[in-house]
Amino acid sequence: MKDIKAKAILKMAENSGEIVFPGLRNWPRIVLLIVAIVIGLIAGLIGLKGMTRADIVFGYGDVFMCVWIFIWIVFILLLFRNLFWNIFNMEIVLIYNDYIEIERQGMLLKEVKKYAISDIENIRIREENYDLKWMNSMLNLDLFSPSAGSTIRFDIGNNTVKFGSGIDEAEAYAIIQKLVDLQYLSHKNIWKSNAQAVQFES
Repeated sequence: MKDIKAKAILKMAENSGEIVFPGLRNWPRIVLLIVAIVIGLIAGLIGLKGMTRADIVFGYGDVFMCVWIFIWIVFILLLFRNLFWNIFNMEIVLIYNDYIEIERQGMLLKEVKKYAISDIENIRIREENYDLKWMNSMLNLDLFSPSAGSTIRFDIGNNTVKFGSGIDEAEAYAIIQKLVDLQYLSHKNIWKSNAQAVQFES
């Protein structure tokens, strides 16, 4: 089963731009998330039942039950969050003269992050090509990362930011080239290995 590649939609104005990534549906990942949710719900209910029985017999368990419930709820919410993201995901990147804004829609809560362009370094391209075999696709997944499968990435300090879910390397290079041509990005933002693919204006 082949992953459906998304195609970015670019809308460029004089002082701002918008790139919409409709998203990538990775069905092995979606199936794995559903299985993990079912197992998590069953394990959680069994654990609660066991702790309730221990509390009745031995007179303890209130603290452990509270901790277990908290961890269980957080775990299940993370799984549901990423399941919704994988089914309904969409990334919107807004570009201005001095900063970019990455908005992820399709999760339980909308995620919006801003980054100063002056702080962006090492913009680079890396296509995460999931194997068509189900097992390999599942093993290559990060269940808790909405940015898994992103093609464009850059560094902010010690952190790496990823976006551009579902596009291939050629399209990613074309997007970077467009941003350089419009002078939103400059050579200091680009990773040196991209120099042959991205030409800079003199």
